[in-house]
Amino acid sequence: MLLIQTLVTYISELHYILKASLVVCCLYMPYYFLFSKDVTFTANRIYLLGTIALAVFVPLMGIDIFPILVTVSSATTNCMHCGQDDVSAQSYFIQNGFFIFYLAGLTWMVLKLMFRLYGMYNILKKANKTFHKGYTLAIVPYFPVSSFLNTILIPSNNTENILIEHEKIHIHQKHSIDIFIAELFKCLLWFHPLAYALRYSIALNHEYECDAKMSAIYTYEQYGYILLQHAQSKNQNAVINQFYSFTKKESP
Repeated sequence: MLLIQTLVTYISELHYILKASLVVCCLYMPYYFLFSKDVTFTANRIYLLGTIALAVFVPLMGIDIFPILVTVSSATTNCMHCGQDDVSAQSYFIQNGFFIFYLAGLTWMVLKLMFRLYGMYNILKKANKTFHKGYTLAIVPYFPVSSFLNTILIPSNNTENILIEHEKIHIHQKHSIDIFIAELFKCLLWFHPLAYALRYSIALNHEYECDAKMSAIYTYEQYGYILLQHAQSKNQNAVINQFYSFTKKESP
C-alpha cells in the first residue's frame, strides 16, 4: 500500500516530465509512420524541431492531464499525515528515490555532453586551420570528415572536394544547432527511447537534405564512390555532423 501511495505521489509531482514524454509520443509517432519518407526536408526539419519545442513548453502551460492522480495523491498524502506525523526513513527513500534516479541520469547525460563539447574545443584549438569565406578548414588526421558549427574537420589537405562541399551544406543550413538542441532534449528525457529516435531522425534528415543538394551537382557514381571510401569511419562525436551515408530519397 505504501508503494502505491508513493508511486501516485511521484507521478503527480513529476507532471512536467510525464507531459513532455506524452507530447513526444503523440508527435513523433505520426512523423515516423507518415512523414519520415517525405522529401520535403525543410518541413520535416521544422516538424522535428517543433516537436522538441512543444515537448518543452506545452507542459509549462498548466494543462492538467492527470487530474485524478492529483486528487488521489492529495487524499493519500492527507491520510498519511492524519495517521502519522513522521514519515519513516523507508517511506522517504521510496518517495524520493525516483526523482534522485532521474536527476542522476540527467546529470550524467549533461556531463557527457559537456565532455564532448570540451573535447571538440580541444581538437579545434590544436588543429591546423585555414580560414575561408563562410567556413574554416581544420586538419585533424585521426578524425573523420565532419563539421561543427562553421568548421569543417578533414584528415588531410588531400581530402576530396566532394566531401568538403557536403559539409559546407551542413554549415550553410546550420545543422549543428539542430544537433545541439536535440542533444539537450535527449539529456532532459534521457530515459525515453523516442528522445534518442528523435535525435537520430534530425541527423538523418540533415543527410537527406545534403544528399539531395549534392545529387543535383554530382552523379550518383561520383558521390557513391566517395561514400564507400569514407563510410566505415569509427571516430564519431555526438555533436558533429559526419559524412557517413548516402541516403538518397525518391519521391513516391
